[in-house]
Amino acid sequence: MKIPKLIQIQSSAELSGLVRTTRVALGLTQAEVGTLVGVKQSRMAQIENFPGLVSCEQMLQVLHALGIRLYLSQPLPNAGTHGAPGAPLTTAQDLPDSQW
Repeated sequence: MKIPKLIQIQSSAELSGLVRTTRVALGLTQAEVGTLVGVKQSRMAQIENFPGLVSCEQMLQVLHALGIRLYLSQPLPNAGTHGAPGAPLTTAQDLPDSQW
């Protein structure tokens, strides 16, 4: 099983950077991803350049179209620094196989 790279995202700019670099790495144009999501190329450019203005639903559609999976880490009660900014991320080995 190939273990995916886990990336900690702390801003909409980082998320848009991930979208752009993934799209380019896959050899896709904004227009091609837009077709997968059901939007025009100009909207994809807005999504990449102004991620703070994108709805959560539309960003999730783009992430899905690019094969990016989103995992959230919820702080646990009395867990010390777990979930705090800069805290270690859960490793892929800790996630159920069915999610990969």
